[in-house]
Amino acid sequence: MIEAINAQSLACGSCHMCCKLPSLEELNKPADQWCVNCEVGVGCKQYNARPQACQAFECLWLHSQKPHIDPKLRFPADMRPDKCHVMLNKKADGKLFAHVSAERPDAWTKGKIGNWLRRENQARPVTIICNGKQFAMA
Repeated sequence: MIEAINAQSLACGSCHMCCKLPSLEELNKPADQWCVNCEVGVGCKQYNARPQACQAFECLWLHSQKPHIDPKLRFPADMRPDKCHVMLNKKADGKLFAHVSAERPDAWTKGKIGNWLRRENQARPVTIICNGKQFAMA
């Protein structure tokens, strides 16, 4: 069952985990550290001049909230990266990556996100990334 999501939460809201969890070569930003341009709770201080990688990025939670996505396939609010401590992204080649907060390294095994990742891993390999280290989900 998909829980109701209000209009404000259809955007990133206060979630800025894409500014923390992945590394970003263009800014020499290591994984699991806040970008120097991110004002936590507000957003990017350089939004209009942010790197191309940032402009092009969209996590799977945000993508799932788009109007053209079947409501049955939308991720619930508690799977938003700042709530579950896991940010999902899919590369153009279809590979799935789960960026996990080093503060909650087992978050990818818990709750709805853990269940979703286990199901998804049966269909295709999932790569877990935590604090810059990668490993294949078993």
